[in-house]
Amino acid sequence: MQNRSSRIKNFAFIICTLVVYTLRKQAIAHAWTIAVITGAVVNIVVVAIGDVAMGVHASYGSLIFGSIGAAVIGVILELFFFSVDYSRSENLQYEDDEYYYYVKAVPKIVVSTPEKTVKRINERQETEIMDTAEVRKKAKKQAQEKARQNEQGQKMKKRPASKRRNVMDADVDQELLRRSFENDPDMR
Repeated sequence: MQNRSSRIKNFAFIICTLVVYTLRKQAIAHAWTIAVITGAVVNIVVVAIGDVAMGVHASYGSLIFGSIGAAVIGVILELFFFSVDYSRSENLQYEDDEYYYYVKAVPKIVVSTPEKTVKRINERQETEIMDTAEVRKKAKKQAQEKARQNEQGQKMKKRPASKRRNVMDADVDQELLRRSFENDPDMR
């Protein structure tokens, strides 16, 4: 009886191996997964038919759970050794002087690292240190020249000292702003 059971299992192993090998080599999508699942089913069916034909009783629970376990291990091994992206497969045709070549190219799955773009909003730049006293002197001279030109052309109404200071401060601010625009490379 032990001899019959061993023959059935050896025969099921040979048939299962041939089925898995044949299906795995086919040019169909997910051929490895189909081969693994079909091999598990063929193993169960061949052992069950052999048990009935030879009159041997085997434990069908362990046979089913063993085949399911083998199929899970086969699918896990497929993920490690044969992971491809079937959505990007291409059928190609080549030709030389003597032959036509028909090729199905299926790329491997590649996990690419995403490109990181860093946008710098407030980037520190080297700035020129301006001498405010010099800028104030220039602005004062410009204000005096404007005042002389205005006096020569027409008599100006006398303004209070506080308003005269605001005009000079506005000229200083404009000069500082002009210089900062000249030195800033992003504003050109």
